[in-house]
Amino acid sequence: WLAPLLLYCSYLSGVLTHNHNHLGVFQQRWANVGYGAWLSIFYGFPIFSWIPTHNQNHHRFRNGDGDMTATSRHARHDSLLAALTYPPASSRWQVPALRSFVAAALRARSARATRIVVESGALVLGHAGVWLLAVLRHGPRLGTLTYACALGLPALFGTYWMMLTNYLQHVGCDPASEHDYSRNFVSPFFNWFVFDNGLHTVHHEHPG
Repeated sequence: WLAPLLLYCSYLSGVLTHNHNHLGVFQQRWANVGYGAWLSIFYGFPIFSWIPTHNQNHHRFRNGDGDMTATSRHARHDSLLAALTYPPASSRWQVPALRSFVAAALRARSARATRIVVESGALVLGHAGVWLLAVLRHGPRLGTLTYACALGLPALFGTYWMMLTNYLQHVGCDPASEHDYSRNFVSPFFNWFVFDNGLHTVHHEHPG
């Protein structure tokens, strides 16, 4: 019965991840690195992945030509099936940019390289630790099920929700328009529950 709450929290992990990548929550660099590692556990993927695919690409091309995650790449016409299958397709398109970003950061041994290592390590060790704790407490079968329901599956959905949201906020919009390149969900009630994530155009105009 906690599944709906856990899935809602997995959506919020994506929103918090998105916001943190645009503007670090803390003033201290070490605190931002630690928070990024913590978010990576619940988001289900190292959150540095937003930098080359979202910050540097999507915000530049706004779902138009050059946007590696453009909704038009996936299907000619908008449909429920197109929306539901867009996230895995979008994930595949982002792989080359992620590989290049990681390779360049590791070669340069930059601050980004530290972030990549810390977030990736936190993701693997965090999930392994929770799974081991669940197995020790409940046994292999029930422990694995407990881990999957409590952390594994919600984290797996974290990235899915964000890519689905990207689809809903851009599909059918005009990338060349000054303001109508994205769709907004403006209900104050709805936005209270998702940290104003429905207000997408103003985010593109003021991403920081």
